[in-house]
Amino acid sequence: MIGEQYMIGDMMETCTLLYERSINGGSDGQGGIDYTWEDGASFMAKLIKSGSPEVKIAERQGLKEQYTVVVPAGVTLRHQQVFRRESDKATFRVTGSTIDNVAPGWSSVQIAKTTAERWEVPA
Repeated sequence: MIGEQYMIGDMMETCTLLYERSINGGSDGQGGIDYTWEDGASFMAKLIKSGSPEVKIAERQGLKEQYTVVVPAGVTLRHQQVFRRESDKATFRVTGSTIDNVAPGWSSVQIAKTTAERWEVPA
């Protein structure tokens, strides 16, 4: 059972939460709000790109790439949070919540999962 935890941990990679912060008092001078993105906490995750035929068709029609995100139990990702995968600096926006998909306490593999889409941080 301990070996299972190590196997899962070995597949995970470092990710960093990103937080939106207003700058210059919040105004961009044209009636909008000026934001910057700042690094938050790091966490480990495994991102698995959805390969279902339905998703592939939807992606060809403009839907963003869809992923399942697996994290260690105790890591909470909430709807609309943004994070960066450090290996390639790709960014993602959470479309679900890990709170709804946590392994039961008796499980030998303590993980949680959610969904995310590939997302570009606005400039």
